[in-house]
Order: sequence, then C-alpha cells, then structure tokens
Amino acid sequence: MTRGFRRFLRRTDRETVRQVTLGLTAVVVMVAIGVALQAGRSGGPSSADAAPGDGPGGPASTVSSAPPTSSTLPPTTVPGRPVPRPQIVSFDVPARVSCGTVTSIKVRWATSDATIVKLDVDASGAFQFDAPTGSARLPFPCDGGGHSYRLVAVGADGHEVAKLRRVEQVP
Repeated sequence: MTRGFRRFLRRTDRETVRQVTLGLTAVVVMVAIGVALQAGRSGGPSSADAAPGDGPGGPASTVSSAPPTSSTLPPTTVPGRPVPRPQIVSFDVPARVSCGTVTSIKVRWATSDATIVKLDVDASGAFQFDAPTGSARLPFPCDGGGHSYRLVAVGADGHEVAKLRRVEQVP
C-alpha cells in the first residue's frame, strides 16, 4: 500500500471512531431521558389523592378550566415532573358587617402553587391579583342582604381551586 493511502485509512478510522462514539453517546442520553420520564410517570400523584384545602368554612371546591384530555398523566412543564396543583391555604372575610360605617371589607388569602388569584363579589368576577398571598379591600354593597365572596386560585396549567365565603349584613 502506498503511504498516502495508509494516511487516508488512519484518518478514516479516526473519523469512524468519532462518529461511533457520538452515536453511542446519543443513545445513552436518550435512554437516560426515557428512564427519567418513566420514573416521573410512575411517581406522580394518583387520582385517589384527596383534594387539599379543606378547612374552617367548608371544603374547597375544585373547578378545572383545562380542556379534557385522553392522557392519564398529570400535566407537565418539565418532562417527568407534574405541575403542582394550586391550593387555598386560607381565605378570611368577616362573618358580619354593619353598613352604618362600612362599605368595603378586608379580604385575606394565602395560596400555594397558584400563579394568579381571582376574587369576586356575588359572582361578578371583577378582581384579579398576581399575588398568591395577600389582602385587599373589596366592596360590600349595603343593600340589606348578605353577599358571597369567592376566591379562585389558578395554577400554571390553568387548574382552578375555589372557596366561597358568605358575609352577612347586620342591621
């Protein structure tokens, strides 16, 4: 064999080894990703888990605005990690209000894993906050009756959890 042909074979062998090494590395990475995804699917929350957020004033109601899917896997933002569901930790409003001097009430809330919080008076849907924990003064219409205040915690995937409180007007 000629000297030039031998150099050509050595370069070709190096290139072949490099390509085989890159191919094997890609296969190992793909297998590792598959194992991680499979572990995330089997370790996620089950449908038998109880809904958190029950406390004084009754249980939290769960409302989902996400479209139904055929998948039984929890929604994810990172492959293999389920999106945490929002929870209402606390929701405080006064039980009774005297309208002689008060036309608004202070509402306090604490949530976890919520991206936004919505508050409405008598299903008006008028107030939205980016703070998962906070307080605000909301109107209390002095019309002789009580009013319903609803807190809705919205998660990153659009899942909603709500609690309802009733405030009565004292004569």
